[in-house]
Amino acid sequence: RYSSFEKELHFFDSGMTGGLHEYFEKLPVASRVNASRTVTIDSSPSYILKQHVCQSIHSAMPDAVVVVVLRNPVDRAWSEHNMMVRQNDNNMAFHAALRHHYDELVCCINHLMESEKPSVLKNGKVSRLRNVRAMLDTCAPEPLKEHSRWSFFKKSLVSSNGEDRWSKCLNNEDTFDPLSPHCKSLFGIENSANYEHSQSFLADIRAEAEHLEICMSTDESKCFISPGASRSDLSRHRLFRGAYAMQLRNCMRSIPGDKLVIIESDALRARPAQSLNKILRATGLTELDETVPFDTDAAWATFHETYPGFDELTGWRVNGEYEAMDEETEKFLREFFAPLNEELFQLLGERFEHW
Repeated sequence: RYSSFEKELHFFDSGMTGGLHEYFEKLPVASRVNASRTVTIDSSPSYILKQHVCQSIHSAMPDAVVVVVLRNPVDRAWSEHNMMVRQNDNNMAFHAALRHHYDELVCCINHLMESEKPSVLKNGKVSRLRNVRAMLDTCAPEPLKEHSRWSFFKKSLVSSNGEDRWSKCLNNEDTFDPLSPHCKSLFGIENSANYEHSQSFLADIRAEAEHLEICMSTDESKCFISPGASRSDLSRHRLFRGAYAMQLRNCMRSIPGDKLVIIESDALRARPAQSLNKILRATGLTELDETVPFDTDAAWATFHETYPGFDELTGWRVNGEYEAMDEETEKFLREFFAPLNEELFQLLGERFEHW
């Protein structure tokens, strides 16, 4: 396999917790270029949204090739909105399941917490929490364990650096309450944004545009989320994610030209072998025969086999189907991105059709 054990590692944009040694343990050796060089993949789209990440990647791994896939920003923004609608629906379904099986889950967790008390003195609180997390499947209700958010729910109880997050879910009696406001926020269960319909989307992106235009007109570095800042920053905004020229300029300051591969998503779909050969050339791997039809179905089948449940958990789809944008929303997005796209075309020295 070429890809990491998790779909998106977020190592370089989440504090680089655990150090490079722990990061490399999550990256299987997929292909060996020569005796000293191997190839594997970390697919974390949000890397390009943080100002320091490209520099951190190149400093840690000078031979690493950074691949950026660009999608028409108008289509990308509307697609993300619909992805979040699906994700929100999934979160709400898990929340409903938590409500329905509340007593059973609390009984399970409190029983495990009680049984693990002797280990507190010896191993400390975090060890205790990890022990409980590891045993949750022994008594948790089956409908919760079968839900796509269950593994995420368990993983979030203790952060990767050992931070105790369960304490946010304890009530006044020091028992676990998964429906408390802090707990719902921690697990991404609360409905924190309005993903109901296109009019709310239009209102949201208009507000985003006002904030984004301020930093773009003064100091574009302020548009990026800074190291250690929360994810509620501008980089979480759908419009910022489509401001590609700004992101690529930042990345180009750290990544040499021969280590940066830029692919347009329509070209990747229409001519997958040709697009993938750009990556293979940059990494020194054998190129595909572009005269042989590329088996896209087999590629997606491998993806779903490698990351089962990823689409259900995130709301992501290979070929998502959703209603078309209304004319007012599409007009706003096209007018907003038109000058930003021109800036991108000048930076790259090429134009993308249908943008």
